[in-house]
Amino acid sequence: MNDKEIYDFSASIERLPGDWAWDFVEVPAEILAEIRTKKWKRLCVSIHDMPEYSCALLPLSGGRRGIMLSQARQKELGLFLGAWVQLRMWEDRSKYGMPVPEELAELFEFDPAIETAFEKLLPGRRRNYLHHIASAKTEATRTKRVLKLLKDLGIESVG
Repeated sequence: MNDKEIYDFSASIERLPGDWAWDFVEVPAEILAEIRTKKWKRLCVSIHDMPEYSCALLPLSGGRRGIMLSQARQKELGLFLGAWVQLRMWEDRSKYGMPVPEELAELFEFDPAIETAFEKLLPGRRRNYLHHIASAKTEATRTKRVLKLLKDLGIESVG
């Protein structure tokens, strides 16, 4: 993580009130103040030294912010509501706010016009596609999702 400014803290997993059942870990006020001063938009987070993931801060009441923690991620890490977790976070400096899946990166390299078309999408839409492609469990599914992206971009042929 070289020259990246890193924040480490621990907090308990809480749940937003209401029907959403979104779980989160609140970012301490002093860290939040520094992040706001630095105008960080996206973060990379590692929980209990597990692989990092990209996220944005979840708005909470009273100007507070939190890091959303999906129930799937909690299950994967053996965590539960109320558990204390150790977090490490830093600014996400990646081009799109999350890693580009290998299949798509190769396509961008092969045909830069595809990346140009991809960059015309809104940032949240780009991240949605990246997440959707990367979350596929098999190469065949990732390939299908890349082809769907090309169709959505209006690209009929590659190269």
